[in-house]
Amino acid sequence: HGLSSTYGEITDELLSVKLPGSPPNGESLKDYYENLVLKPIRKIIGRRKDEKLFVLVDGLDEDANGEVVELLLDEKLRFPPKVGVVVSSRHIVQDEDRLLVRANGFAIDLDRQDTEYAIDVRMDVRTYIDQWTCMNEAVYGRLLESKIDSELLKDAIQEKDRSFLYAYHVLSGIAAGQYRIGSIDELEKDLPKDLKSCFYDAFKARFPDAEAYGRVKPLLRLLVRKGRVSEAEARRKAIAGEETLGAVLKALRGYAVESSGELALSSEALRMWLGDATHNAEFGV
Repeated sequence: HGLSSTYGEITDELLSVKLPGSPPNGESLKDYYENLVLKPIRKIIGRRKDEKLFVLVDGLDEDANGEVVELLLDEKLRFPPKVGVVVSSRHIVQDEDRLLVRANGFAIDLDRQDTEYAIDVRMDVRTYIDQWTCMNEAVYGRLLESKIDSELLKDAIQEKDRSFLYAYHVLSGIAAGQYRIGSIDELEKDLPKDLKSCFYDAFKARFPDAEAYGRVKPLLRLLVRKGRVSEAEARRKAIAGEETLGAVLKALRGYAVESSGELALSSEALRMWLGDATHNAEFGV
């Protein structure tokens, strides 16, 4: 009941879901996970079709045997598309790239500050923007040359979207010269209105014409359809002519990741955006 009062309606619904009886002796962790976590979440998301929910998996480094990691990576146990997964852990060595994909781009690593995916849970988005700005020479240099300061930059970003992922894509765009920051008026005019617009701006800058996008589209289509593929399957089904898989992956740097010989998109949000050809006519696959 304490949990319900803290998290309100969502936990009220979770607590109201009828769970199976006491599991018999010998039932596996996978069965517990599916019956006590996954199935209740699937039921409540069906009642909240217009909302995006997130599941926080905290302290994954305490999973000494790696059993929880395997559950999170099991394609048959995926959460519904509108449920994101946020993972917090001290350093994850095994399957880190695969977890980044499953976590929709969010991975909280309490020990590392050397990667754009490392988000300290003690930071809010404004602190994250400060840290990113100081560590990236391109953004820092452009900010020094502009008429705006870091506080105005943070205000402008958060007025559009308060998520870490949006801030990351905007800062990456500033570093690449996609967004003007000479004045606050330029910045507010150029900033994407939401995360989907971030993807659009980034793809438009990287793939300016049909020929450039045509090189990578077959692999993107395959990854959207299957989620994960081996490098051998990618070469067989998505690489033609004199093109090489290495060249295609280089063109998709930051959007396709490789781990243990398998390829996947870098976030579920990206996969959903690419898969929505109705609303994303230019880059939908």
